[in-house]
Amino acid sequence: CVSAPGLIEGEIFERTLVIVDTGEADAYIVDVFRVQGGSDHTRFLLGPCGPLQTTGLDLAPAPDYGHDTLMRAFRADTSPSPGWVADWSVDDRAGLAPPGSELHLRYTDLSRGVEAGICESWACYGSYGDKDEVWLQRPWLRRATAGSGPLASTFAGVLEPCDGHPAVVSVRRVDEGDGTRADERVELDIELSCGSHDHVLVAIGGSVRVERDGVDLMPS
Repeated sequence: CVSAPGLIEGEIFERTLVIVDTGEADAYIVDVFRVQGGSDHTRFLLGPCGPLQTTGLDLAPAPDYGHDTLMRAFRADTSPSPGWVADWSVDDRAGLAPPGSELHLRYTDLSRGVEAGICESWACYGSYGDKDEVWLQRPWLRRATAGSGPLASTFAGVLEPCDGHPAVVSVRRVDEGDGTRADERVELDIELSCGSHDHVLVAIGGSVRVERDGVDLMPS
């Protein structure tokens, strides 16, 4: 857990990442980001190079983000389906993966009360003598208010890198938070392909509990 509210001159700016093993060399990551301060919270997720497919989003053209950022081709869904998914087919540009690999990075969003979408972000994979420019597809989330007082948000999701079939079958958010507070707890029920069920709870300040089939995976 990292907390740095001074970066935004706000009250809360905190990110908690929880890595949960699903096998000898496999894992998923629960990602919770809390913000309190200002009036516009837009979160961008940067994934790997490669095509991106989404499920659970009904995308329509949207205005660019602006602010002198190198991003374009914004599309948005003002009412995204709960648990919508962004799935990258990883382009192994460095050739590091074994032959025959089917590398993916899957992001399942569990935020509430947000607008969501996809855009393209400029990147350069070249070196000093090799200009290799690409436009990376990346998801984004946004909450904004026109009212007075600091805006509070909790963004939550699950990231899973995999080669072939993912270990995570489904993810459900089972807490009662609505995304309008930065201190709300995030509670997830995660079904694995092996038949097990994980229960993950993340509270403000980095307090975490992980259980698999009722057994505590983080004993004190």
